[in-house]
Amino acid sequence: MKADNSAAHRLLVQETRKALGREPDLTLWLNAKGRWDAGEFKATPGLGKGSADIIGILCMGDALGPGQDCGRFVALEAKTGTGRVSPEQKLFIELVRKRGGFAATFSTVDEARACIERARQGLCE
Repeated sequence: MKADNSAAHRLLVQETRKALGREPDLTLWLNAKGRWDAGEFKATPGLGKGSADIIGILCMGDALGPGQDCGRFVALEAKTGTGRVSPEQKLFIELVRKRGGFAATFSTVDEARACIERARQGLCE
């Protein structure tokens, strides 16, 4: 399935990063995807096909013991309009969850905030 590259999708990702970027226990990055072709040099940036739009690390405090901060991998996939999770995205989401990370889809900034709250509670989706 073709990725949702609409202006609405880009705006949702941008606004979500801006809103969640203010959270003191959360670091986020845009997972730029696509293909760069400059003659003989070809590159595919990002984590690869199916990976989430926004990735990051959520500080879980001293979950490993006093003075031993730990972080949790977070993957957020934005969906707008008729956008649906592709088979590759489903596989990525399942792998993140299976390995102890948090992965979810969202269609509004408020939904993304709710995702992070669930991640803070130790949930995986």
